[in-house]
Amino acid sequence: SGFDITNFRVDGVNMPMTFDAVYGDLDAAIYDRVEVVYGANALASDTGFPSATVNFVRKRPTDKPQASVGLSAGSFDKKRIEVDASGALSSGVRGRAVVAQDNANSYLDRSSKDRRTIYGVIEADIGAKTLLTLGHHQQQNDSDSPLWGAIPMHYDDGTRTNFDRSTSTSADWAYWNTGNKNTFVELNHDLSDDWQVKTSISRHEMDSNAALFYIWGNPNKTTGLGMNPWPGMYKDKMTQSLADITLKGKYTFAGRQHDLSFGANWLDNNLKAVGYGDTNTPIAGLTQAMVFNGSYPIPNFAPNGTGANFDTHVKTAFIATKFNVTDELKLIAGAKHVDSKMQGESYGKARNAEAVDTSPYFGIVYDLNPSTSLFASYTKTFQPQYLAKQDGSIMSPVSGVSKEIGVKNSFSNKKLTSSVSLFDTEQNNLAEVAGYDVNFKAYHVGKDTTSKGIQADIAGNLTDNWQANLGYVQFELKDKDGNQFRTFTPKKMVRLATTYKVPAIKGLKVGADVKWQDDVHAQASLGKVEQNSYALIGLMAGYDVSDKVNVSANVYNLTDEKYLSSLYWGSYGQGFYGAPRTVLMSVNWKY
Repeated sequence: SGFDITNFRVDGVNMPMTFDAVYGDLDAAIYDRVEVVYGANALASDTGFPSATVNFVRKRPTDKPQASVGLSAGSFDKKRIEVDASGALSSGVRGRAVVAQDNANSYLDRSSKDRRTIYGVIEADIGAKTLLTLGHHQQQNDSDSPLWGAIPMHYDDGTRTNFDRSTSTSADWAYWNTGNKNTFVELNHDLSDDWQVKTSISRHEMDSNAALFYIWGNPNKTTGLGMNPWPGMYKDKMTQSLADITLKGKYTFAGRQHDLSFGANWLDNNLKAVGYGDTNTPIAGLTQAMVFNGSYPIPNFAPNGTGANFDTHVKTAFIATKFNVTDELKLIAGAKHVDSKMQGESYGKARNAEAVDTSPYFGIVYDLNPSTSLFASYTKTFQPQYLAKQDGSIMSPVSGVSKEIGVKNSFSNKKLTSSVSLFDTEQNNLAEVAGYDVNFKAYHVGKDTTSKGIQADIAGNLTDNWQANLGYVQFELKDKDGNQFRTFTPKKMVRLATTYKVPAIKGLKVGADVKWQDDVHAQASLGKVEQNSYALIGLMAGYDVSDKVNVSANVYNLTDEKYLSSLYWGSYGQGFYGAPRTVLMSVNWKY
C-alpha cells in the first residue's frame, strides 16, 4: 500500500515502535520463523495501520535432544557461526540455548560490523495444564564508520552525480554501538478443553553510543568543494516494560460453536538521550576527497546541553470473535481500544501528546466450495504519532479506513494456493518529513492520502520436486489533491522464488529468485532524483552430504546491478546505492 511497516509482534504480543526506529540489526538466530500479515488487520496489531503486521516467533525448547552448528563465509570478509542446542533438563523441564557471532566488512568504504547474540529459554510444566516459560536475549551490535545520512545525488550545478557504490561520507573515527537486553516470563494455562489464558511480562533495555559524521550540501563538479560537516555524539538509553494477557476459546450459540478472544496490554517506555557537540570550529571548504576518504579529523566532543527524557504509556484492550453462521459462512468482528500518552522533553522542545481511540474490525469469509473462498474486510485505522512538527509539538494521530475484498483458492490437494485481493485505504494526517531544524532534527507535516491497488500471490508445490511462489502488487498512492504521493515508493513489484530437487542427484537442491520493481523518483531542490525500474536476481544451491550435514551457496545480485536502493531522503538530494554482487557459502550440521 506504500505505507511504512510499524506493527511488530514477538510471539503474538504487540511491541509498539514508539520512537519509529529500531536500534541495531536484528539477528534471526533466535527466531523459529517470521510471520507477515499484509494489510490493515486491527485484530493483529495495536492500531490496524494499513501496511503489514510482522510477528517474530521465538525458538522454544524441545523434548528430544537436538543441536545444530552453522558456519558461513562470504563476500566482504563475512564470517558467521551459529550454535543451537535444545532438550530436556529434567522431568517436565526443557531448555534451549542459541549463540551467534557475525562479523563482516561492508561494500561501503571503511565500514564494518560485529554482532554477537545469545539467547536462553526454559520451559517448565506446572501440572498438566500450566506451562511456565522464562527467557533472556542479549545482542550487541558494534559498527565502525557507519554511513549517517546518504550520498549527494547532484552536483551544485544540478547535474547528477554517479559515484562508486562503495562511496561513503563516514569518517574513520565514527562508530555506532548498540546493546539490547530482553527478559520475558510467560504463563500459559488451560482453563478447560476449550479455553486458554496466556500472560506475559517482558523487560527490554537498549543502550546506544554513537559518534557520527553527517554531510550536507552538494559538491562542485570541478573543485569538489561545497559539502559541509555535521559531526555529533549521542548516548541513548531506552527501557521498556510490557505486560499482556489474552484469553481465547470457544462458545456455543444458536446450536453452533464459535471462537472468542479478548485481552489487554500495558506498555511503559522511557528514553533518555544526551547530545555532544564539536567544540572545535567546523572545517570550512571541505573537498570531495576529504569527505569520501574519511579523513575529517576527530572532533573534540563535549556535552552541548541537548538531549531527551520522555515517557510513553500505552494501554490497549481488545475483543474479537469469529461467528460460524454456517459451515460455509464465517463472520469476524472485533474492536481494539488504545490509550496512548507521551510526556517529557526532546532536544529543548516539549514532547507531550495524548491519543485515545477505538478501532473496529469487520470481516467475512464465504467458502464457495472446498477449494475456493471469498473474503472481505473493513478496518478503522488509527496510529498515534510521536513525530514532531516544526514548532516542536507532536503530530496528532493518523486515522482512516481500509477496505479489502478478494478470493483464495487451493489446487492439487491443497499443495498449491493462490489469492487475489483489491484494497482501498484512506489515511488522514499521515506524517511526512518537511525539513530539518538547526539541530538537524526532522520536522513533519500531515498529509491526507488514498491508496488503491491489487495484490496477487500463488505459492506451493508445482510437482513433488518443484516449489515456487509468485507475488505481484500494484497500487496508486495519492494525496487529497490527486497528486502522486511518496514517489520514492515503487508502485509495481514482482517477487518470484523457486527451488528444485534434482532427481538425478540425491540431496541436491537448486533455486533462484527475482525481485523487480518499477521506477521511483523524488524531487530535490536541484532537480529530480530518479531510479529506473530494475530487477535483482539471486541463485542458490544446496547439497545434503549426509542426513546431518548440508552445504550451500547463495549468490545475490547476480548481474551486479547498480541501483539506488532507497530514495526515502531523495527530496533532500540524497540516496543510497544497493549492494553489488555478493556470495555466501555455508556449512550446517544437525543432530
